[in-house]
Amino acid sequence: MESEPIIHDFVFFPFCALAAGLAQNLFQSPAPTAYFTCGVWSPTRPSVIFLGRMDGGIDIWDFSDQSHKPSLFHSVTSAAITSMCFQTDGVPAGDATAASQLAVGDVDGHLHVLTLPKNLVRAGGKEQEMMQGFLQREEAAVVYFSERRLKLGEMREEMEKQQEEKQEDAGPTTDDTDKLMDAAEATYKKFELEWKAVLAEEEEARQKKEKGAKK
Repeated sequence: MESEPIIHDFVFFPFCALAAGLAQNLFQSPAPTAYFTCGVWSPTRPSVIFLGRMDGGIDIWDFSDQSHKPSLFHSVTSAAITSMCFQTDGVPAGDATAASQLAVGDVDGHLHVLTLPKNLVRAGGKEQEMMQGFLQREEAAVVYFSERRLKLGEMREEMEKQQEEKQEDAGPTTDDTDKLMDAAEATYKKFELEWKAVLAEEEEARQKKEKGAKK
């Protein structure tokens, strides 16, 4: 899997995004209807990635448009796609001609050359900054939820310890551990929902801004 050519801090695998220093995936797509086999970033659009599939199709993710599902799907062949690449050798970085044609190879040894539309070739205004911001928000969310899970585990251990001490001092009593654990779990879920709501609002505001700029 090729790394993103413009933003070098992250590497995507089909289809999970990984970042240095994070134990969990930075981003993970919903389960596709067919396995991903390979992928390549657009050489000119920081937010666009092409993912080859086992069924011979290509999922095209445009993170400037949406991040919960592919923006486009294109059926190339009936055989599994095994490789994809842009001809960038000898072409200046950012040159649109390097991203206008995508070479696709399949498991039967056939080569398919796709001519891409302009909207998948030409980057929008501040697209690189937008993509960097998206990845930073995803990283912040991963860190936040990791910290919350850690604190929840610590709370659970502390509650269990306190309950054991009470039982040793007072003898057999009604076990309230489950209630305490449920309360801790509810607290964590509340924080999780609040954070997801914030991310959804930011994403909605960004999309409205992008649509307004295009008009």
